[in-house]
Parts: sequence; structure tokens; C-alpha cells
Amino acid sequence: MAQLSAAATETLRREVFATGALSTYILIDGAAVAALLDHLYADRPNFACLFTGPLDPDMQEMAPYLVELREGESFTEWVLNHGFGEHWGVFLRGRLALDQARRRFRKLLFARSADGDPLFFRFYDPRVFRGYLPSCVGPERWPWFDEIDCYLVEAEAGDCLLRISAGADEQVLVEERPLTGTNPAP
Repeated sequence: MAQLSAAATETLRREVFATGALSTYILIDGAAVAALLDHLYADRPNFACLFTGPLDPDMQEMAPYLVELREGESFTEWVLNHGFGEHWGVFLRGRLALDQARRRFRKLLFARSADGDPLFFRFYDPRVFRGYLPSCVGPERWPWFDEIDCYLVEAEAGDCLLRISAGADEQVLVEERPLTGTNPAP
């Protein structure tokens, strides 16, 4: 993936922190991010694993995490400068505290197959999220948007951000937000 230019990173930062009154988080996929745990423990952002109980070291590395992002903090800078276009996760802005958001997203980790069997749902993978969430209608969309203003996820093409929010009439709105100034990969 092309690395974002300074201008594109600044556009991404403005989108991620557009509403200062709301908390900003990333649902980040440990399976997609090398050295995630190293950065979580070194940078010390407010975070929680979506899995509960004691996890073996391999599962800790592969698990999904909810991380609070704050402007100017080292973890946030690392994510903004290195994660876009790499399928690291999904940004969100909302009025939920970390523990409330964690409980919400833990409930969404499993879905049911057509036969009723429980399936693990990797919704925090942006490739899954950007296809799934816009297809939700009616009550199906409620758990995704209650107290959550919007989600921000990389577009498939990689040169823009998708802003996904709840619209009127139980619709899900998807707006493209261009990120100008990508540099070719070295």
C-alpha cells in the first residue's frame, strides 16, 4: 500500500478527530498488526481486549482490541502514520466510555449461520466492516449506532476514507472522504 503523505495524514487526523466532544477509538485487529502489543504496552493508551479471561500469548497477539485515541499521543501517531491502507481496523467516534464500548462490541463478536450455529464475526477487519455495515437496515443497525456518531474505515481503493453513519429512515449512510497526497510505496 502507498504510504500517506503528510497532507493525507493530516486529512485523516482531521476526520478522526472531527468532533472533540466525542471519544475516539479504534477497533484494531491484533492478527493484522505486527507488534501491536509492544505498542500498547510501551505507549500506554487506554485500551481493552475484546476477549475475556486469561489468554495464551498467541491469542493475546491475535485478539481484537479497543483503543482510545487521543490527539498527539504516541500510539495515535503510530496508527495514523502506519496503519491506513493496511487493514488494521476501524475508527469510531461516540459518547461511550471505553468499558461501555467494549461490552457493546463483545456482544457483536458472534453471529449465527443460516443453521443457527454460532460463528466468530471479524467485523473489526475494515474489509468486512465496509461491506457489512451498509447492508444493515432497521433494528439490525441499532447496536452499531446507539451512542456512536460514526465509523471511519479505509476504502477499498485506499485513497479515501469512508464515513459510515446512521441516516434517517433507518438507513446507513456512506460518504467518501478523499485523502489527497498519497506517496508511492518505496
